[in-house]
Amino acid sequence: AREEALRTATEAEAQSDTMVGAARKEAQRITSEATVEGNTLVERARTDADELLVGARRDATQIRERAEELRARLESEIEELHERARRETSEQMKTAGERVDNLMKAATEQRDEAEAKAKELLAEA
Repeated sequence: AREEALRTATEAEAQSDTMVGAARKEAQRITSEATVEGNTLVERARTDADELLVGARRDATQIRERAEELRARLESEIEELHERARRETSEQMKTAGERVDNLMKAATEQRDEAEAKAKELLAEA
């Protein structure tokens, strides 16, 4: 019975470790995805801004004043896109953290239940 209890406890710990490892991998994956998506949004905003600025400079002689207005507007839009990307990344990271917390909680509860069961088996033995 002790061997069975020890084996059960060992299996539960191994399963708990596996779940924790999976939770960590999932958190890393989600964080990586969020970072990539955030960087993509920022890069897309930069690319859009660069394209618009290049187009404005081609006709700079005729539209110099208009180009300055567009530049100011673009800077505002870029900042808004950066802020949006930061917010989305932050929210995704928060969600990832909540997922990890939930997985960790579940793993801890499962480990606690396994330990209680192992103690119960040892007590009965």
